Amino acid sequence: MNLSSICTLSPLPGIEPIRGFVAHSEGTGTIASGDSSHAEGSGTRASGFAAHSEGSGTIASGDLSHTEGLSTTANGFEGAHIMGRNGAVNATDGDPTYSWNVAFGAVAYDVTGLVGKILNNGNMFVDGAYLTPAGDYAEMFETADGNSIDVGYFVTVSTEDKIRKAASNDLFILGITSATPGLLGNSGCLRWQGKYLTDEWGRKKYHEVTIPAQKDEEGNVIIPERKIMQPIPNPEWNPHEEYTSRVNRPEWVAVGLIGQVLVRDDGTCETHGYCWSNDDGIVTQFR
Repeated sequence: MNLSSICTLSPLPGIEPIRGFVAHSEGTGTIASGDSSHAEGSGTRASGFAAHSEGSGTIASGDLSHTEGLSTTANGFEGAHIMGRNGAVNATDGDPTYSWNVAFGAVAYDVTGLVGKILNNGNMFVDGAYLTPAGDYAEMFETADGNSIDVGYFVTVSTEDKIRKAASNDLFILGITSATPGLLGNSGCLRWQGKYLTDEWGRKKYHEVTIPAQKDEEGNVIIPERKIMQPIPNPEWNPHEEYTSRVNRPEWVAVGLIGQVLVRDDGTCETHGYCWSNDDGIVTQFR
């Protein structure tokens, strides 16, 4: 085995190896043909620039892509990551560049073999159930007075879509402040919700951006100039300002809207009976 910086291993005896500039291969029958690429394991191929393949029979064919497991392929998509068995990155659900994919397909490089993926726009797809010990779907709401509301209280809408504890004369109960939601919407957990410009329905606005060609020290083009679509940043967004997620801010509260949620009871409620809120947001028997 040759561990030099140039690929020297052949897939089969007697076949001249394909060499990538400052590429590296190791293992059995591996080929690192992309410049600055790396292939390891058994029968893997790294043909994209700075691509990495490992495992058995994997193909890192996109620039900056990564493949691992058994018989998986990046399918030529830039920056794509795939792991698992028998799968191929695909564009079925949107742009797959710089996506993360999990495969468990029926045949090698099965283009329909993905069981999960996360796209570069944050959308997630799972070919199966989402299991959680928690029992409710909740959404984050801001409190009217800016203070936290403890868990287990009935709440209602106050003003401007902000919430407060429910009272006995309220005709509408929004939900119950939840300690352990199984799914939490409107959380704003990764970034400020206004980071990107959106239309009136909340959809991100995109514009075309030109990515300059990437060249080596001698001026040779490694990755050609290309155009991609990127979300438009909001001019009011400050990238240097530290962001605190809503789940860590006292004025934002998780409210269980549907499902099984623990609630504070004044002791008058009965099993299979009806209840309402008292003047402190605590459950009482409905009369």
